[in-house]
Amino acid sequence: MNLEKWLETNIGYEAFTPGLERISKAMDLFDLNLSQKRIISIAGTNGKGQTSRAIYKRLCEETNCALWTSPHLISLSERYSKNGRLVEGRVLEKVCLSAHQVLKDAKMEVSYFEFLFLVFLIWAKDCDVLVLEVGLGGRMDAVNAVDADISLITSISRDHQEYLGNRYELILKEKFGIARKDKTLITNFELSYLRRITAELSKDLGCNWVDLFEEKVCDKSMNFSERNLLLAKVCVEKVLKRPLEKDLVGSPLIEFELYGTQCHGLTSHNTDGVRKGVQFLKHDKYTSNYELVLMSFSDRRPEDAKAMLDSIIAWRGGRENIVLCAFKHPKAMRQDLVESLAKKARVKFVNDAVEFFKESPQEKALVLGSNYFIGQLLQCSSSRR
Repeated sequence: MNLEKWLETNIGYEAFTPGLERISKAMDLFDLNLSQKRIISIAGTNGKGQTSRAIYKRLCEETNCALWTSPHLISLSERYSKNGRLVEGRVLEKVCLSAHQVLKDAKMEVSYFEFLFLVFLIWAKDCDVLVLEVGLGGRMDAVNAVDADISLITSISRDHQEYLGNRYELILKEKFGIARKDKTLITNFELSYLRRITAELSKDLGCNWVDLFEEKVCDKSMNFSERNLLLAKVCVEKVLKRPLEKDLVGSPLIEFELYGTQCHGLTSHNTDGVRKGVQFLKHDKYTSNYELVLMSFSDRRPEDAKAMLDSIIAWRGGRENIVLCAFKHPKAMRQDLVESLAKKARVKFVNDAVEFFKESPQEKALVLGSNYFIGQLLQCSSSRR
């Protein structure tokens, strides 16, 4: 069974469909046992993937824990993890078919994302702790149909402005929507402006806000990856109700090999994501390690793509060995726009990253782009770590 084709036929394509009414009604059809679980929800413009995985990995050592994350890079099974293992394909297919039949009998329709999240809740029914990565925004995302005991917001920056607004205050309010009265909210915002708004929102809601900058857990000298790991550590300590002796470890880099080139993939789909990625690379002294940097862009304004490229040029200290690449995907930036940007910036352009690495292997390369782009490269990779 080709599950992705089945989903397209029976559920539809993946597209942001805000609202909680559909998923809430669908959840009522199943005995999900949510009141007996500890629920952790993670939102944020950038960093929620690394933070979610760090929390999940540590909690798996002591609890019966499941992780929901999105989107996937290669296989749908990547969205479903339980006690350190991905769901088996045949098990996922069985739960999907069963859930779809229940919805069909009830004459109820849900979106692609809502259906996959519902399947996760059914599959993870036997777990004690659920770690949930928010898809887009927070307030109107399907994940927010589940009340979180602990909510985390990793960062606030401009992305998906057509849904979340173009001001930090509006974006923060959308993501703050995952917080609950009398429950814990943890943030690591550097900007005092965001912390001031969070203080006001937390007071109005009546949640227990933990500000890692105010508590001196995080400071401006730390890169975004270190802050994500400290955010995860504080969350785990809240769940286990004791301090951890060791810090959590993890890297935002995805390591894989492509036709002889050792690649480090860094999912950076917006301007702030690239800026934070550069901050991480500078701090960890990766600047001189890469013979080449290859960039792609998801569908966005040319001026935003230029700002992302400018950050990489500044980090590299020049344009040499920077390559822009187009890729085929509904959410990819148009090839002619990428090619035009490359021409204006006086950097190399290629229309096929796989063919490029096949014909021009490097010792080590940094690959920047969306999950969709890096996922396509991973499908062609001979190894992944």
